[in-house]
Amino acid sequence: MLASSRVLSLADAFRQRLKRCREGERRFQIFVLECEGDTMTGAMKTGTIMMRAGTLIPQSVRVEAETYSHDWGMLKDSDSNILDRNLRGAGWSFFFLAARIQAIAWGKRGETTVRRAMAHVLTKVKSSRFNCLEITEITTKRFLGLPYVRVSAHSRHIQNGPLLQSRAERSRAEMAAATAVG
Repeated sequence: MLASSRVLSLADAFRQRLKRCREGERRFQIFVLECEGDTMTGAMKTGTIMMRAGTLIPQSVRVEAETYSHDWGMLKDSDSNILDRNLRGAGWSFFFLAARIQAIAWGKRGETTVRRAMAHVLTKVKSSRFNCLEITEITTKRFLGLPYVRVSAHSRHIQNGPLLQSRAERSRAEMAAATAVG
């Protein structure tokens, strides 16, 4: 019950911030995860786009997401090409970073094993301060007869402007979104 009231208060704070932003020159929205619980209902698969809560996106781009973890949401019916086209149409950029991020978790393929591997991937992404992630591969393999799951992903980043921000600029933008919450 506390978690849902906290989410509602965060959503209210974001709405107030959006109202102030709409009165100015810029028109954007803040990606807010509104959830009823801590678990997701959809299955993780190749091509899934993950988005960090608090990510600024253009007002004209609509996204629906499920909560995956505390800070991350899994976009429903996500297609990176369509999302990229919509963002570019609004004058924003959706960067793809070539460096692959991988993590493994021991166990046969199942939701809990994939979640453990994803937790490692999200930990690695957090330090780079990118606001999106695209899952590029989920495989089950064996090593000396022991099964494991390997998740591969690439960082993605949504921002207004054609040049990728530096890590310090991304950190400042993240802090500004956090202060908008209150």
